[in-house]
Order: sequence, then C-alpha cells, then structure tokens
Amino acid sequence: MIAERRKRRTWFAASLSLALASAAALGEPSELIHDDFSDGQLYASNEKELRWTGTSAASGMEIVEEEGGGHVLGFGVEKSSAAVAGLLPEGEAVRLGEEPNDSLTLSFRFRLRAKEQGKEAVRFGLYDDRGTHLEDDEEEGEVLRDDRGYRVDFTQNGSSHRTILETGEHGSLAGGADSRKLESATRGGIPALGVDWHDAELSIMRIPEGIGLIARLDGKEVSRTIDREASIQEFHLVAIATTTPNTNGMEISNVRLSVESEDGEAELVESTSDSDGDGLTAGKVMAVLLGALFLGGCGVFWAVALFGPKE
Repeated sequence: MIAERRKRRTWFAASLSLALASAAALGEPSELIHDDFSDGQLYASNEKELRWTGTSAASGMEIVEEEGGGHVLGFGVEKSSAAVAGLLPEGEAVRLGEEPNDSLTLSFRFRLRAKEQGKEAVRFGLYDDRGTHLEDDEEEGEVLRDDRGYRVDFTQNGSSHRTILETGEHGSLAGGADSRKLESATRGGIPALGVDWHDAELSIMRIPEGIGLIARLDGKEVSRTIDREASIQEFHLVAIATTTPNTNGMEISNVRLSVESEDGEAELVESTSDSDGDGLTAGKVMAVLLGALFLGGCGVFWAVALFGPKE
C-alpha cells in the first residue's frame, strides 16, 4: 500500500512537471486583476480592482499608507480566525480554460503582525460563491459561508503546509468543518514566516488527471496537489485569512489574478454558478430545452382539443 502511494505520488509529480513545462510555452500570463490599494478604497474604482469585505471576525479592516510608500490592507482577528474577501464584479467570474495546461494564478504579498508560532497562520485561495452574491449595502453575514474553493494553509513556524478543498456545505470562508485535504505529491515544511513580508502564490492548472494545484512561497514551489474530480472550475472571489493566536492580524498588498490559456483569451466571463455549485451545465441547459418543448407540445395538444374542428 505504501509503495503504491509513493508510486502514485511520483507519477503525479512527473505528470504535473510535464504540464508546467508545456504551460511555459504558452507565453506570459494575462493579468486580469491587480489591486495594490493605491486608491485607498475598499470598493473597486476600476476594472482591475476587487471589492473588499470581511467576515464578522475581521476587525479594523482598513487600507493604510506605509511609511516607505505604497498601500496595504490590514485587518485584525476578533475570534479564532478572520478572513477578507476580494470580490469580482457581481455576475462575472474567471473560469479555468478547457485545454490542457490552461491555468489561473493568484498571487499577493503578506506579513503577520505578531511573532507567534501559530497553527495555519495564513490561509488563502480562490472561491466559487455558488450564486450567492453580496449586495452593495449588505454586510458579510451568512453570504460567504456557503462559498467553496481551493485553499492553501501555511503555519507561521514553517512546520507544515497543506492544500484544501472547501465544499461550502457547512463552515466559514477559509475554514470550517467542510475542509478536505487533497492528494499531494510533496511533503515537508516551509521557511518560518515571522513578521517579514512574503510572496504567496496559488496556481490552478488543467491537467489530464483533473486539476493540479501548485503553491509557492517567496517564489519557491512548496507543494503540488491534485483534485482528480476537478471539483471547481469557476471562481468569483479571493479569500485571505489568518488564525489564532495572531490576534493582531495581518497585512496584504499587490493582489494579482492572472490567466494562461491555449486560445489566448483572458477575460472575465458571465457567471454560471448556482447554489448547487454545479453551474449552468450542458445537462441543465438540455433539461430546460426539453422542458420547454414538452410544455409547448402540451399547449398545442390542448389547443387542438379545445378549439379544433369537431367531428
């Protein structure tokens, strides 16, 4: 059993390495989002920015100017964990391409405010809102709790990392009991985070076996993971979180979302996600069309029966 697991892990790592090499031939990624908070607003002021909100445990969320220049989004933690979410415009999404090696990449800078040896001190990922959107005047409330997505966890002391699939069934954004660890091809720790600035990155890639996920810290690859079911392919928000005992919270900057696609298309698309999390699939479209044809046929039948010529 152990030998079989090692064989699968080695095979998956080789498969994803080949995908990475092929993806490099696609050229430079197209940047859809680059939010550096330079406008000092939580609301998006142009098409490259996100609208930011927080979970109920995120306290003092604000954009501040640093002494050396630049702006950061900072927030504290009132409970065991807190998350902020950067939302794409309502009704729009970024979708993973259908061709092998098509990919999406989330990247940003962060630093923790307290030098504690916290468990899972940093969590981040891309999420599908499952058709539940925030209105302009609505607080986070329960709306973010059903979101599902791919998430990376880093410990502050560098002891471990993991990549998670959140199903959105019962839990909170970037945490909760709906978290399931995905099959990984790598193990080991990461450098201790401390309170310095770091670069984090999550790439989601189409591979023959499903969806491959690659996490990087400070430009170095730290994990390769696979979701063989390709559970999530459409995304509406970015989530970044920190957990206890980092009660002072964290700061983030330069949030980017980029796309690499075989067909060269890189743009936001109309959202097809719904509360089932399945999106507007071909099966659903066919069901709607068949239903319409059936109802139409019934209408013709009754029209003929009621108003047609009588013998």
